[in-house]
Amino acid sequence: MTRIDPETASPSDQTRLIAGAEALIPRVIAIGWRLTERFVNAAKWVSEDGITVILATEIVDGELWAHLSYSRVDRIPSWEDGKRVKDVFLGPKRKALIVLPPDAEYFNLHPNCLHMFCSLDRDPLPDFRTACGQL
Repeated sequence: MTRIDPETASPSDQTRLIAGAEALIPRVIAIGWRLTERFVNAAKWVSEDGITVILATEIVDGELWAHLSYSRVDRIPSWEDGKRVKDVFLGPKRKALIVLPPDAEYFNLHPNCLHMFCSLDRDPLPDFRTACGQL
């Protein structure tokens, strides 16, 4: 897997990252959220009830992805927290992935942080509703 670093990206990839962020990062946010930092391809918010979110665009293997990190100071975010941040920051109609990697590939800078990914170029997942009905 090849991830493009925004700092060393080619001019065309930098343009793509910035345009992706401009299209993705909300200009008006839901009540209860406060924008705390803005970067070239990312932004950071904090909710009134203690969730921190960082939303960034990344190019991985040539495709544009949204990377949404969300955390709480005192505990791992709940399923409801994840659903809420996904709907607010990625939209209720987009599919997002929460990845549980093998231990050898696990990396996290914050002990209570979870990561969600959403392809902005295509839908990489099949419709699992049909497979689940056969179990």
